[in-house]
Amino acid sequence: RKILAGENLILVAPTGCGKTWAAIVPFVFSLIKGEPVADRLIYVLPLRSLASSLYQSTSEALKKARIELDIRLQTGEQRDDPFFQGDIIFTTIDQALSGLLTIPVSLSPRLGNIVAGSFIGSYVVFDEVHLMEIGKSLATAVVLADRLNSVTRFLYMSATMPKSFLVELAGIIKASVMDLRKKDLNDIPTLHNKKRYFHREDQPMSPELVFMRHNKRSLVICNTVRRAQEMARGLNDLNTNKSLETQIILLHSRFLSDDRRHIERRLTALLGPPDKRLKEADVILVATQVVEAGLDISCENLHTEIAPANSVIQRAGRCARYVGENGTVWIYSLKEQNGRGNAQATPYDRELVISTGEE
Repeated sequence: RKILAGENLILVAPTGCGKTWAAIVPFVFSLIKGEPVADRLIYVLPLRSLASSLYQSTSEALKKARIELDIRLQTGEQRDDPFFQGDIIFTTIDQALSGLLTIPVSLSPRLGNIVAGSFIGSYVVFDEVHLMEIGKSLATAVVLADRLNSVTRFLYMSATMPKSFLVELAGIIKASVMDLRKKDLNDIPTLHNKKRYFHREDQPMSPELVFMRHNKRSLVICNTVRRAQEMARGLNDLNTNKSLETQIILLHSRFLSDDRRHIERRLTALLGPPDKRLKEADVILVATQVVEAGLDISCENLHTEIAPANSVIQRAGRCARYVGENGTVWIYSLKEQNGRGNAQATPYDRELVISTGEE
């Protein structure tokens, strides 16, 4: 109702509860009703993989519902709509903000003002806001939202926005805040009576501990690519030595785009929604932060190295994600570096990691 009324809005809700469709459906409804709330929906995401994933899932869902809209993907890899002319455009932060600043990365300088003009009269969604860089992309997005407030509608969404930031942002862009409280969550099927058990471990994560707690579907998240590679090698060695048939899959940001897409499609069949999943799958996925957002997968046991609180919460959203599922999140200490008692907090701020552990 707030979106249809033309209000700016900030939505905070847990992972897996349907924020994406909460943003898209009002716009689609307004078009079907013949009373469009905006000229177009520009859906902005911090990662190409997220933009591509949502473009695919939204296109399939609307096609299944026999709703014919011009849905496009505009990223550095796939440039379907450099002028932002579609009904719904899924794009990335760099494409959107460079266009708004009249220096679009996908067009020549002489065409620089066209993309900026496309934002006038549009409905712009900034999703996964917590992944935007505070002093760079996020600051730019907030300033531009303030300047375009009278001619463009904005929706900011995240699972982990601090209250102090919510208040500040709402004041700048003149937005209403919807922060889901506990009483609201039980109305959402995927969160109704949901139980996730959190265990804090005062020891580093190891292949032996992961296998000991593994049932059928486990997810292991490391803070760096190197540690993810080491963990995958260790799990593969145990798998071979014990003659087990568990599938060990590795996913991180250094894979080539085609290989990464292939792995993500494979994961949908193994860890995705129940109606798309192979029921007898026995798999351990070892990954980095690339699974914190966008991948629609779920596990029974989630093993993670200690990280800043917002990252831990995002990771927990990949455990017991679907209706009727419960799960366990195991949070491990980091290894000491060279025996000197200094935990390897890379790539995060050391103080944030320590304070999260203390809480």
